[in-house]
Amino acid sequence: FNNFSAFSVLTQWQMANTSLNGPIPFNIFQYAQLNSIDFRNNTKLTLDISRLNLTYTAIFHNKPSMNANFSLLNIVIDNDTDHSLYTFFETLRFSSLSMRSSVNHFAFKWQNNAQHTIYTTSLLDLHGNRWTGEFPCRFKAWPNTIDVSDNLIASSNISCYKEKHFARLLLSQQSTIY
Repeated sequence: FNNFSAFSVLTQWQMANTSLNGPIPFNIFQYAQLNSIDFRNNTKLTLDISRLNLTYTAIFHNKPSMNANFSLLNIVIDNDTDHSLYTFFETLRFSSLSMRSSVNHFAFKWQNNAQHTIYTTSLLDLHGNRWTGEFPCRFKAWPNTIDVSDNLIASSNISCYKEKHFARLLLSQQSTIY
């Protein structure tokens, strides 16, 4: 799948609920026309964010926002402060992104600052992982729905969500942190 010429007009890649195992191709986001990815519920499949090819090219500049569902699979980063996750959010534009309930409950310590932004316009779903640090508050475009519930974020600062127009905002955390 890393041979782009073989799939030059690929717009949707749906492989949900299969028994695939191994890594998702590291060049998946380099497909120029790809705007919908659905790999949910593949418990033996791995999205290794630390190894993705996120080199900013003209493809990224012209690429439309995409729908991506990576729920219920393994999400891998090098450690809980791995900068590659920030790069993932800063480089790609999503209309919806779901990384709900990763099989390995990937851990990440989110820190808000001007360089750590997320571009998602409709849905950001990070429910059921092991995120700590702060609630994500830096968005290039504010989504209609944010679900960061059932994580380990102990911060009480949610002032960034004030006066935003959400359809749904789910922030409750695992009871073990209170």
